[in-house]
Amino acid sequence: MSFGPNGKRIAVASGKAIGVYNVTGTNSGTSGSSSGPPPVQSTKVSGKWKGPNGEDFTLKQRGTNITVIQGNKTLGTVTIAGNIISWGTVKGTVRGSSISWSNNTKWKKTGTTGSSTGSNAPPSGSKVDGKWKGPNGENYDLRLRQSGRITVRENSKTIATIQIRGNIITWGTTKGTVRGNTISWGNGTKWKKAGTTGSPTGNNAPPSGSKVTGKWKGPNGENYDLRQSGSKITVRENSKTIATIQIRGNIITWGTTKGTVRGNTISWGNNTKWRKAGTAVSSSGSNAPPTSSTTPIITRYEETKCKSKLFLYWECGYTGAKTVEVIKQHSTVMCEKDVSYGLTNKGLWVTFGCHANFRLGFE
Repeated sequence: MSFGPNGKRIAVASGKAIGVYNVTGTNSGTSGSSSGPPPVQSTKVSGKWKGPNGEDFTLKQRGTNITVIQGNKTLGTVTIAGNIISWGTVKGTVRGSSISWSNNTKWKKTGTTGSSTGSNAPPSGSKVDGKWKGPNGENYDLRLRQSGRITVRENSKTIATIQIRGNIITWGTTKGTVRGNTISWGNGTKWKKAGTTGSPTGNNAPPSGSKVTGKWKGPNGENYDLRQSGSKITVRENSKTIATIQIRGNIITWGTTKGTVRGNTISWGNNTKWRKAGTAVSSSGSNAPPTSSTTPIITRYEETKCKSKLFLYWECGYTGAKTVEVIKQHSTVMCEKDVSYGLTNKGLWVTFGCHANFRLGFE
């Protein structure tokens, strides 16, 4: 124990000062009462760590902030208080040469004995990075960004920006659970990591239902051309646009009628069935398309700019708007309809960092 100026006592361990606190009395070694113990020190975690699937992580600690690096890529900056690391909503407890995460994953200090365990490393779910296979042979490229955002690309085209927390992915209203080399979606679809064993399953990939794009046959020989952008589908018949409808998971909403996508068929709630052009199944029913009368008739448009500040939900007004589309995107993150922007009875809203110029349609 050493004494500093003004009667402050300095706690020293192995020649290094670890805290300063006040005492009453003199600095001559006489007794006195302290105003409190030295502050709690955060556990030192800087160095190399091993994840459960052989991942190599480097932790660089500066005070209570820790930079996490995998390969040459910085995954994020997390915080530590005492021996507890906070990584988003996941907590990690440091005990000697191990970190036990609250998502049942354990890391081990490189070069120490013992095994890493679990399937999610790091806790934020960055093991989704890379190539994935859908059930119909689709090729997806997932890239983890900051704040738990994942960019999804198919055939070099960005089709969505989604969220991950721990090992749970949120894609619109569909949840996906990451377990090692698989993602099991809430719509009964399973993706497999490219190059791993096992087969993808299900009919809908991705959850947003983008496989509806293409030619479809109605029950009376009608020819429909469906074109999807995010959750929006444009329906054309004989080169004429007849409707713009919505899809969530494998459910299409056309006015008051719902359609369920199962492989090469769409079964509508009015007992009509469409089939993918060129497939063997038969279309059925007498009503095609299901409806068109509920499609809003737009008489005027207005344009505005709306921004999700700090990646939060923001409302930008324009009550009564019936349609909305992006004219020009300013954000680096993808603005996807009904995921990062959309309409309510209060008007236009944005979230997840979407920043763009929008065109709003009114009846």
